Amino acid sequence: RNLLFLNHLSYVFVEKIEIRGHEQAILRSWLDVCLTEGGLLCCKMRLHRLPPVTSQMVDDWLNYYRRLAHVQHAANAALVAVR
Repeated sequence: RNLLFLNHLSYVFVEKIEIRGHEQAILRSWLDVCLTEGGLLCCKMRLHRLPPVTSQMVDDWLNYYRRLAHVQHAANAALVAVR
């Protein structure tokens, strides 16, 4: 079986690790785990609220790229209208 580390925000598989025998029981005793429909053992990570400064930095970063995408979309629309 494979052990999958999951991020609850994105549900992206980060890393796969092979496990054998009694290692699965050890992992179950130490970690919050569940099985997928396919039979893969998944470790769940609990995320806590980000510090306010970190939240503000992430929001600023996301807003920058949202504005950038908006400007690029408007520029592409203007090019299509000219043609």
